[in-house]
Amino acid sequence: MLGYKKEFFFGIYEKSDWIISETYKRCKEFQNIDEFKDELISTVSNSTTEKKILLLKSHPQLTGKISIKNLTKESFNEQNSAGLQNCSQEEFEELHSLNASYNEKFKFPFIIAVTGLNVTKILEQFRIRVSNNYLEELNEAIFQVHKIAEIRIKQKINLTEK
Repeated sequence: MLGYKKEFFFGIYEKSDWIISETYKRCKEFQNIDEFKDELISTVSNSTTEKKILLLKSHPQLTGKISIKNLTKESFNEQNSAGLQNCSQEEFEELHSLNASYNEKFKFPFIIAVTGLNVTKILEQFRIRVSNNYLEELNEAIFQVHKIAEIRIKQKINLTEK
């Protein structure tokens, strides 16, 4: 059913096209987009802890006042749509403080699917999640990575079908 070549989906996982390649290598065809997403999740789930951490570390920090040189166009657009580019000085400082605490505790960046969120909601989630234990947060960060990928898949397919 899915007639897309693997390269079509490159970029849905931040700087981690190995997920697409390995999924296509393992599965010769997909009946529908839901099966494809499930197989992508399976590829990540069955990967080593080291690969999962590298996947998380491939994501940029949420910093506010976005610098395009450090972001993929997908991440730039997502962060910009959430208003991170226009956050107040107070929000900017809190993001940096939370990033420092989070990175020190977990050793990977805070990851959240920002599409449809605003700075207030992002900060609320950040404050909650920085209190998680390592395993809870590792699982939540991976869940958010898949959520980002799902959003990007839908965007790619919708753009193609128009």
